Amino acid sequence: MNLSSKNALSIVEVLAGIVIVSVIGTASWFSITTTMRAGEMARNRNMANNLLQHSQEELRRVARTNFNLLGTSGCLFPPLTNTCGFEDIDLDKFYPGFISRTLEVQLEAGEAGFKKAIISVQWNEMGKVKTLHSIVLLSRPPDELPGNISGKVTSDADSDDDLPNVNIKVKRSGASEEADTISGGLEDDVNYNFLDPISNRFILTPGDWQLTATRNGFKPYTHSILKSVKSGETTDIDFAMIPNPASARIRGRILESGTPISFFHNGEIHITMNGSLAAVVNSNNNSISAIVRGRTSYDFFIPFEDEDPKCFTIATKDAFKEGYGYPVNAAGGLSCPFNYRSDGWSSAVVDENGNLTCENPAFGGPGADRICVNPGDDIMEDISLSDVREVKIKGDVVDSNGNAVSGATIFARWPRDYDDSARAWWRTDGATRKATADDGGVFTGFGVPAVQDLFPNGSSNDAKLLVFAKGSIEIGGCCNKRIKVDKQSAPKYIGPPSAGDPEFDVGTFVINVPADLGCGDAEGVITGDPLAGFKSGAVPGARVRVGGRDDDDYIDSTGDYKYFCPDSGFRIPATTYAFRVEQSDFYPYHSSGTNYYAPNPNGHIRIKVDQTTIPPYNVKLWPKGKGNITGKVFTGDPDFPIGIAGANVELILSDGRHLPIIQTDASGDYNFNDVDETWPPSIVVSSGDNYYNKTPQIHTIKVTDLTGIYEAAAASVANLDRGQTVTVNIELHAQGYF
Repeated sequence: MNLSSKNALSIVEVLAGIVIVSVIGTASWFSITTTMRAGEMARNRNMANNLLQHSQEELRRVARTNFNLLGTSGCLFPPLTNTCGFEDIDLDKFYPGFISRTLEVQLEAGEAGFKKAIISVQWNEMGKVKTLHSIVLLSRPPDELPGNISGKVTSDADSDDDLPNVNIKVKRSGASEEADTISGGLEDDVNYNFLDPISNRFILTPGDWQLTATRNGFKPYTHSILKSVKSGETTDIDFAMIPNPASARIRGRILESGTPISFFHNGEIHITMNGSLAAVVNSNNNSISAIVRGRTSYDFFIPFEDEDPKCFTIATKDAFKEGYGYPVNAAGGLSCPFNYRSDGWSSAVVDENGNLTCENPAFGGPGADRICVNPGDDIMEDISLSDVREVKIKGDVVDSNGNAVSGATIFARWPRDYDDSARAWWRTDGATRKATADDGGVFTGFGVPAVQDLFPNGSSNDAKLLVFAKGSIEIGGCCNKRIKVDKQSAPKYIGPPSAGDPEFDVGTFVINVPADLGCGDAEGVITGDPLAGFKSGAVPGARVRVGGRDDDDYIDSTGDYKYFCPDSGFRIPATTYAFRVEQSDFYPYHSSGTNYYAPNPNGHIRIKVDQTTIPPYNVKLWPKGKGNITGKVFTGDPDFPIGIAGANVELILSDGRHLPIIQTDASGDYNFNDVDETWPPSIVVSSGDNYYNKTPQIHTIKVTDLTGIYEAAAASVANLDRGQTVTVNIELHAQGYF
C-alpha cells in the first residue's frame, strides 16, 4: 500500500513545528513574567516613595513642637516609644509587603539647632529585603509667640459685679508651666489677665491650659474644660465664684470675779475642733491663727463650706504664768486632781452651767466640743479665771563678807517641770512680782504662788518654786573708782507650798562679792594707706570704738587715739574687744573683717590688766572713691551699632542700692556720674597686699526697652576705679531672637 502523499507532513516538519511553538511559548512566558516583576517593582517603589513622603511631612509636623525631643528614646516612629504624636501606621493594611519604617536623628555638624533625620523603609520583593532611605535636614523652629488668658470674674453666677482679690492660677496641660494672677478693678469689662506686669506682654505658651481660682469666703473654682491658648491671641474665660455660707462668730472675754482682766501677756486662748487647732478667719475672711497670745479677749470667725453645724472647744493655756487658774474644786467638790487648773478654763471641762467633766481633754475632742454653731451664728462665750492663791515667805540678803545688801530684790519662778523647762517668772497684773529688802537686808510678807494648788507635789528641785535675790555690790572699778555691779544669789527651792500655810522663812540669800575689775589702756594710730596716695599717713577725725565703747574725745588731729584715765588708774576692763574705725571719707574698718578689709591677722584688740596695748593697735584705711560709667544701648553689628533711644537704664551698686533709673538719649547713650567705685581697686589687686578683702564687689546695669521690641539685658561692671570712667555698651536683641 502506497502511504506517501503530497499533502502529508514529514516527521521532520512536525518536529520543527513543535520546536517553533515551544520557542514562541517560552518567549511569551518570559515576557509576561518580566512584565509582572517590573510592575511589582514599580508598585513597591511607588509605595516606598509615598511612605517616605508621608513620613517626611509627619516629621516636619512633629519637629515644629518637639524639636528638642526629636530622636530621643521617647520620640521615634512606632512601635518604639512614641510621646511626640507620630502616627502608628498599619503597614500590612496600607502598605502590603512592607516590613518596617524607622527614624534615626543626628545633630548636624554638632549644632543643637540643626538635626539630620534619616527615614528608612523596608519591604520584601522577590524573596529579598529592599530598603529605601530619605534624608531630611531640620532647623530649630522659631518659638511661637505667647498668648494670653483674660476675663471677668464675678461674685456669683447671677451677678455682674466684678470680684477683686481672686487668686487665679493656670497650668499648661502636660507640662509644669504655671502662672498666677490676682483679679483687680474692672477695665474694658476685664478684671484679670496674664500679662507681664512690667512690659505688659503676653506670657503664656501656646497650648491647652487649666484654670483654677480661690478666694477667702468662696468655694474653690476649677474651669470645666481645658482652654486653648493660641500664639499672639487672647483667650477669654469669664467665670463666677460661688460664695460660701455666712461665717459664724465665737467671741468672748477673760473675766476674774465677773470683771474683765487687764493683762494676759504670757497666756494663750485656743480654739480647737476634734482636738486639733481649728481653721478660723477674721472679719475680712482672711485666715488667722487659732491661738490668741497675750490678749484678754478673742474673736474667731468660722468659715463654712456647707450648712452643716460645727462644734468647737475654747480653752486657755498657761494661765498660771499670769497668776491665774480655774478653781475646779471650788466649783463642785473634789472632782479634779488639783484645786486649780494651771492652764485655766476650758469649755470641754466646764459646761455652760459651771459643772465639771475633768476627764475630758482640755482642748476638746469628739463628744467634748460643746460650743456648736451654724452659718451666721454669733455666740458670746466668756472665760472665767481666778487669781492663783498665795503663801507668804520671808528672809534676808547679805554679801559674802556678811554685810547686809540694802535694797536687794527677791524674785520667784515657777517649777521647771510644769513650764516646758522654761521656769516662767511669777507675775500678776501684767508685772513680775518681787519683794525689796530693807536697809538691814530683811524682807517679809512676799506672796508667792501656792504651787501645790495647781501642780502635783514633787521631791526634785524641778518640781519646786525657785526663789533668788539680786543686789548691787560695790567693787573697785577702772580709773580707781568704786562702782556697783548687779549680782545674783544662789537659788533656793521652796516646796511644797500650799494655800493656808503660815509664812515660811526661806533663810539667808548670799550674794558673792566679785573681785575688783582689772583694767588697762589702749592706744594706736589711724592712717591712710600710702598705696592710695596718703604720704602723710594720719587720718584725723576717725571714730574709734573698742567693743561697745565710743570715746571720740580720745582721738587727736593727727589720727592718734588713746584710751586712758584723766587722773589715775587704767580705763578699760581687761579682756578682748572687737575694734572698729569709722571716718566718712574712708571705708569702715572692723577687726573681724568687712567687705573691704580682711580679718586682722592679730585678731581683736586685747586689753591687759594695768598695761597699755603693746605693740599699739594700728589701723590703715582705704579712701572711698568715685568714678563714672558711660555707654551705649544698641542693636545690630557692634562695629556699626544702631543706638536705641528711650531705653530704661538702671544701675544697681554692689551693696544692693538702686540708683535712679535714667533713659538713653536719641543716640542710645547713657551716663552715670559720681558712682561708687567697685572693689577691690586695681592697685590693691596688683599689690598682693592681703590686708584687704579681695572678694569682688561689682555693679550691675539692667536695661529695659519700653517699646517691647527688644528683650531686656544686663551687664556687670567690675573695674571702676576712683577717678576713672569706664564704658559699658549693651546690646539688645529683638524678641524671639536666637
